[in-house]
Amino acid sequence: MTVKTKIVSSLEKCFLDNSVDDFNALESEKIFKNQRYYFQFIYESPKNTNLFVKPNIISDIDEYITLEEVVNIPSDMPVYSHSDEDNLRRDEGLYPDLIRPLKYNGAARCPYGCLKSFWLTLEPKGEITGKHTITLQLEGVIYDKGLKGSGEILGENTLEIEITDVALPDQDIIFSQWFYADCIADYYNVPMFSQKHFEICEKFIKTAVEGGRNMLLLPLLTYAIDTRHHHYRTTTQLVDVYKDGNNYTFKYDNLDKWLDMCARCGIKYYEVCHFFSQWGATATPKVMAYENGEYKRIFGWETPAL
Repeated sequence: MTVKTKIVSSLEKCFLDNSVDDFNALESEKIFKNQRYYFQFIYESPKNTNLFVKPNIISDIDEYITLEEVVNIPSDMPVYSHSDEDNLRRDEGLYPDLIRPLKYNGAARCPYGCLKSFWLTLEPKGEITGKHTITLQLEGVIYDKGLKGSGEILGENTLEIEITDVALPDQDIIFSQWFYADCIADYYNVPMFSQKHFEICEKFIKTAVEGGRNMLLLPLLTYAIDTRHHHYRTTTQLVDVYKDGNNYTFKYDNLDKWLDMCARCGIKYYEVCHFFSQWGATATPKVMAYENGEYKRIFGWETPAL
């Protein structure tokens, strides 16, 4: 049995109903020695075959290569009705989006008649240069006390890579993507700004920096963005506020801790969330304060932004 396979650019979006033949093969590439380089290994089973497969990397630089699976995610509204025509697709459906580690002992499903993709990351880390060959094989899988490689090679492709002895300079573009510390606390069910929350956030921030982000959204006060009218996000306030009549004092312990963590991760710039509501700038953010021994909200939707 043979399975259609091909190495293609990371910029390609490989939908389930595409064919391997729809994409140009990536056969050679030249990169910098400190560059993180991505590419894909796509595969398509015959129409009447449903099987599991296992990708193998054969290369003298395999320790610098990470292999993951591209997972298709449901999208019920991929574009707005008034958007232009410069979209790959406009209809609802399954879209290749999530990149996750392989499961099933390194195997992946190969549904009949569908196109699937593996995502590869080459990171020389400034440690290797020269010309190298990366051969990717698609091995069949058998059910024998779990999913195991059968030894049968169903498809194979090769990428010639040249890693130049030249390093990219430090990035001078300021790049931010909103970072919601409250979502992390909510998802992992940990107290906001607890030690565990800081540990989880640090892992996310390190990953963001590795992907090129060098600016981070700073929750001095709870984000007044992506919030339903007259509703509030989980309190995410790095500055502690103390109210005594019309006098206010502040503590910055969590802010100092947060900035130290960001510096360890490589963040160089900070984006301060605006101090007014997103939809029309009509109200203040939620502001929590300690007053007469009680921790309570003192400003919010009822407070004019001015």
